[in-house]
Amino acid sequence: MKKTIPVLLLVLSLSNAAYAQKLQKNASFLKENFSSLFDSSIRKTAIDKWKEDSTMVYNEINKQSDALADILVKFKPSNSNILYKSIIKSSIKEKSLSNEIKWNSIKIIGFGELLALECDWTIVQKEYDIKLKEKFKKIKIASIVAIPIVIFLFILTSK
Repeated sequence: MKKTIPVLLLVLSLSNAAYAQKLQKNASFLKENFSSLFDSSIRKTAIDKWKEDSTMVYNEINKQSDALADILVKFKPSNSNILYKSIIKSSIKEKSLSNEIKWNSIKIIGFGELLALECDWTIVQKEYDIKLKEKFKKIKIASIVAIPIVIFLFILTSK
């Protein structure tokens, strides 16, 4: 019995070390700084999806972590509604109502707050990017239409 405990501890520490080595930069950051949220969200979702296929689990964890980091880098408070709609649309299974409730309690958007939501971050990222492009396309069209009108009004008023 005394020999099995050190062996078990060695196996557990080696598996944790192997786990940490396969995580890329963003996943490692999330694991180190938001361990319990990371384990209960991104890691759990990857394991649920890929079961014992460790290569795919790590791949999924890294993809989800990269997508979440990319979203936060691009995020601006003026686009909160776009992010909200992307999250609700990309919620895992029947989690959209739960995500909606959690979203409404968020005061500042950061890694910890978003990790509490249950969604596919790669889908959120794609949806968010599409909606941002649509928003800026509308702004660009509006400015293209508005500039000649402003010039015309300036000419009329300066005479």
